[in-house]
Amino acid sequence: MGRIQLIFFMTYLFFGSSVPLWAQEQSLSTLAENDDLIAPLIDHTPPGEILVGKPIEAKVTDNKKIADVLLHYRFSSEPFLVVNMREKQDGIYSLVIPQKDAIKLDYYIEAFDETGNASQKGNPTSPLTVVIKKRPSILKKPLFWVAVAVIAGFAMEESIEDKKPTPVW
Repeated sequence: MGRIQLIFFMTYLFFGSSVPLWAQEQSLSTLAENDDLIAPLIDHTPPGEILVGKPIEAKVTDNKKIADVLLHYRFSSEPFLVVNMREKQDGIYSLVIPQKDAIKLDYYIEAFDETGNASQKGNPTSPLTVVIKKRPSILKKPLFWVAVAVIAGFAMEESIEDKKPTPVW
């Protein structure tokens, strides 16, 4: 086997083609100018725990334009639900999860650019997890009861002063 044949054979083995990249019709520089091969970048750290009504947020950037940012979420072992995240400002996408009596939320974020490139943070088999905490009831806060006692004390004091007996003479 000659040297040229060996080069073509090695190229075929490694690249699946008998034509080396330098001999192909379209150059890499032309390909990079015309086609978007870069997927969006998702910057997100799972918060660990989140209060009901607070959003899950992610910063999503791309070299071209973002088309969609999707949040796939589920409670416990239910199937994933898919919702579009909305852009708040400057590439920060946000979504408030509907309230549900659940303790744990599994989710992953998926982003697409306008040419169809996609990226994920988490995935269906290895989702991100967050603990959902309910807002504490105001009735369980000691300061609430202190305020009630103070207000009730003032109200009782005023009603006692209003009912003082008036002298008859």
